[in-house]
Parts: sequence; C-alpha cells; structure tokens
Amino acid sequence: MSIVIPAYNAERWIRETLESAVRQTYEPKEILVVDDGSSDQTAQIVEHYCDRGVHLFRNGVNRGANYTYNFGLLHANGEYLTFLDADDVLMPQYSSRVIEAMEMNGADIGFSDLFALEGDVPRQTRLYGQPRHPSFRFIFGGEDHTFPSNPDLLRKMILQGVHISPRAIYRRSLFLDCGIEDRRLRISHDWLRHVSFLLHGAKCVFVSEALGYYRIHNAGNSQKDPLASLIDQCRATEIILSEYAHLMSSEEQIIARQMRDATRERLFSHLARSSLSNRQIAMFLIEHQIFI
Repeated sequence: MSIVIPAYNAERWIRETLESAVRQTYEPKEILVVDDGSSDQTAQIVEHYCDRGVHLFRNGVNRGANYTYNFGLLHANGEYLTFLDADDVLMPQYSSRVIEAMEMNGADIGFSDLFALEGDVPRQTRLYGQPRHPSFRFIFGGEDHTFPSNPDLLRKMILQGVHISPRAIYRRSLFLDCGIEDRRLRISHDWLRHVSFLLHGAKCVFVSEALGYYRIHNAGNSQKDPLASLIDQCRATEIILSEYAHLMSSEEQIIARQMRDATRERLFSHLARSSLSNRQIAMFLIEHQIFI
C-alpha cells in the first residue's frame, strides 16, 4: 500500500495528515511525501517523520499538483495506492476496511464515506451519507441519494460531474494500464482520472462507514480561484469528448456533451458578472482556447 501525500505550503495541517498516515493499520505500507517547492516549514515538519516510515521528496520549484501526483505515483511500489492531501485525516482503519471491501468485491477502486472538517472544526455531516454536508448535497444525484450499485449508472453519474472521493484507493495497475495524471489539467485531473478508469472498465466499491475527515477551507484550489477551476473543467470535458468518446455508449456521449455545455455556461456566466469588457472576455476565451 502506497500513500502519496502531495504538499505545498502545508505546515498548518500536515502533522495531522502524517499522523493519520503512519497510524494506518494496513501493512505493509509506504508513505511518500512530495513537497512541491514549499516556502514554509512543510519539509522540516516532514523530516521529523522520516524515522517512522515516511519518505520525503522535494521539487526544487513549485511544479503544480499533477506533476507532483505523477512524481509520487512513479516512485510508488505498492499494489494499492492512494493520494492523501496534506490537510485531510484518515482514521487508522481506513485503508484496511476499504482494501478489504475491494478484495471481497473484485473492485479496482474503493472509497469510504468521510466526515466534513471545517477548518479545525470536525462535523458530523458527511460527504456521501446522512446527514450530508451542504457542500456535497448533490452528490449521487441528490441529497437523499446514495452510491449506485449499478456500474452503468455510476459511469453516467461520473460523466455528469459526480466526484468519487478524493481519498479513493486504487489498484496501482490502473495507472499502468490507463496512464498517469494528465499534465494539461491543474485542478480537474482527479475527475478525469476517474472517468478514464471507469470507461476502461474499472469496478468501484463504496464503504458506507465514515472513516476519515475531508477538510473544507478557503485555501483549496477551486475555492481560491473559481475561474481557474471552471477553465480546467472546460478543458477536462473537451479531453473526454475528444479522446474517450470511443469508449462511451451513445447515451454516455450525450451526457458528456451536456456536461461540457453546462460547464461552459457556468464559465460564461462567471465572466459576464466580472468587470471585464466584452472584448476582454473574448480575448480571455481565445487565450484559453475555449470557443463558442
């Protein structure tokens, strides 16, 4: 089991993350932290854990999330692999429970429910179960909906933008078969990863027990720069339609086009509310190669 922790200026919460990683009950495990050119004390904090099975790698400069994910992925050796953000927390039994469910169900991807962690305040609201945190009320198609047992329905929901947990565990062979993180994307590479895996036939299992905490705060990529997030989503939908359409049914292709159009509409609405002139908006769209 490989736990890859990409980290950038993560000194505030990375101790909690590292403690949760080293306390995972699944064995054998390796923990790889890739410091993406941090300017704070992230690397120095991680060094204190190197005698507890943590391996530290350092990018000389900030290279971005997808490069950092790929660096960790290419240095991982486990049969199973997960990406653990440097501000999230897993309960000790997370990996053991999820991998057990994967093996029992012959699954390639597994994840559990998670509690919400608002800054430093743990909540009893969940990402996928009940009571559901307001930020995730549309997961699985609605506030009262649960993980679909039908794999075809799950494929459709993922194409519609539903996100599998960011703390999912994967069989590492998926990356060997389907490829590493797409370097064209800064933020939406995880969604594209799940689309690719499922379209290539990967099976996914969900553990309904909440076995960790997903931290919600204003420093996340999509929260810091919603415009960049929308641009990335537009690029991801174009990649899916241009490179994965041959793996989709006709209905799934329609769903993907609807997702692309809805994402563009959100982007155009965001730009219309901005202070940019029409000419500036047009130049912005041309610069980012988004054409009407």
